[in-house]
Amino acid sequence: MARQETLYQPFPSKNKKHKYSVYVKGPTGKPKLIGFGSPGFGDWRSRTATAKQRDAYQARAKAIRKKDGSLAYKDKDSPAWWSFFYLWGGK
Repeated sequence: MARQETLYQPFPSKNKKHKYSVYVKGPTGKPKLIGFGSPGFGDWRSRTATAKQRDAYQARAKAIRKKDGSLAYKDKDSPAWWSFFYLWGGK
């Protein structure tokens, strides 16, 4: 019996390279695991970043584009979206 993953519910990552992981809907419709957040850096969610750092991150993140040219922070299935809205309280 296949394990049922809950989509779009972040959880602490088992991968040491990321703070959090989340299952998203992959291009084939199957759940895909993505990781986001660097464990060595502060973020708005954990209250280890200042408002100035938050503004700088958001300005930087709004310029990230995917291979097709679209903005990555607007795609809920990308790590950029999860970092922007979950870790940094995107506005």
